[in-house]
Amino acid sequence: MPFFVLEKDNPDFPPAHFADQNGLLAVGGDITADWLLAAYKAGVYLWSAPTEEYSWWSPDPRLVIFPQEMEISENIRSLLEGNTYNISMEDDFEEALRFCHQVQNQGQMSAKWIMGVLIAAYQKLYEDGFARMMTIRKDGNIRSAAFGAKIKDLFFLEYICATDDTEAELALVALIQALEKEGLKMVDVQKESYELPDIGLREMSRSEYISIIGEL
Repeated sequence: MPFFVLEKDNPDFPPAHFADQNGLLAVGGDITADWLLAAYKAGVYLWSAPTEEYSWWSPDPRLVIFPQEMEISENIRSLLEGNTYNISMEDDFEEALRFCHQVQNQGQMSAKWIMGVLIAAYQKLYEDGFARMMTIRKDGNIRSAAFGAKIKDLFFLEYICATDDTEAELALVALIQALEKEGLKMVDVQKESYELPDIGLREMSRSEYISIIGEL
């Protein structure tokens, strides 16, 4: 299928509706804070496969979560209220990113996925006030983390990192609850994946999604 080739020095994306039937829009470009912000605002996200170059996607439909529709199990509610875990927003951003790098590159994903440049880009997004991270610790050790970028009242989930499904769900629910206090209206979770817990996912057409993010 045809796709656009992006120049490395120009973080500018073609309209998302030009993506192919699988959602692939473009390849190339770079992974920096500026590129990631431009992608989110264009309705596009980074995904490593299937090309050797960075690839940028905009699937139709898109998966989103509205905080008021979030479905929280009794088990997760008890963990949020209990003392089993230390639940903290942006506890140690770089340490949590390194944790994600270690977890996701242990045979589950390509070693290209959570790579050094993505860590550097998200560290810059954090310093600039865009990135948000929820960490779940037990006995002082990180057990799960969820991170992404918040632009105005929208949150773009980049990844959930955990070795346990319950702890992954706990990180996502805790993150959304914390962001809701900041005025969060919608979470973009890109597309269905094995590590994404179904806590009230909703499919949205690409055109509707683009109309929502058009005000960013």
